[in-house]
Amino acid sequence: PRPPDASRIEVGIEHEDRSRGLVWFSVYRVSFDATYEILPEEGRAGPQEARFRLDLPGEATLDALSFEVDGRPLPVDRSRLEADVPLAPGRASEVRVRYRSAGQDAWEYVPGPDSGSLRRFSLSLLTDFADLDYPPTGLSPTTRAEARADGKPGASAAWSYEQMLPARN
Repeated sequence: PRPPDASRIEVGIEHEDRSRGLVWFSVYRVSFDATYEILPEEGRAGPQEARFRLDLPGEATLDALSFEVDGRPLPVDRSRLEADVPLAPGRASEVRVRYRSAGQDAWEYVPGPDSGSLRRFSLSLLTDFADLDYPPTGLSPTTRAEARADGKPGASAAWSYEQMLPARN
């Protein structure tokens, strides 16, 4: 699989503390809506195809999962979304993934082991809580977390990259 040429991702996270007996748990609900753009390779004539793959959160319950290529619904697999995306010369194809999920403690987005670099990547996050924690291996937002513009309680943050190359370890 090759990485998308552009990614526009919107994430909403709601937090709730729940108890079972005397034990408290930090739980979340997330709404995920992503549109990935895949362009045909320049200099190649005729129709092309690109393999798209996205691993889904492993420890979370998924609801309302949808997977579309150019508006056409595709079947979904519980662990990963995968499709051969037809590419017409001079025209971008769009892959859209949406789901709602619930889980415990933390949610994170991982572009995938095949991503290499992120081109025209944007992820915007809205939460109903103000204190955001980032995993030790995660990237801090390019637009720092701040109060929501709509006046509701919580925070917003954004990650935006024109061409981000990962650090070498």
